[in-house]
Amino acid sequence: MMFSKQELDGHPVENWTVNDVQKWMLSVSLQSVKHIFVSYGIDGKTLLSIDREFLGQRGIYERDLQTKILSAIYEGFK
Repeated sequence: MMFSKQELDGHPVENWTVNDVQKWMLSVSLQSVKHIFVSYGIDGKTLLSIDREFLGQRGIYERDLQTKILSAIYEGFK
């Protein structure tokens, strides 16, 4: 599945559902934290506002993993 920088299946990131975020996470090899994103209902709008503090508050403390998540977001959408 291919993702443009701003869209998934023709929908802007800001309009992504939790399920859309899950598809993206699989495409960027972040399946290890997918369950955390689901449990917190992280949708596209929320995805774009994530930072280290946000991740830590949700139990993602490992700095390398935070960097991987933030890099995927930054490289993909910003």
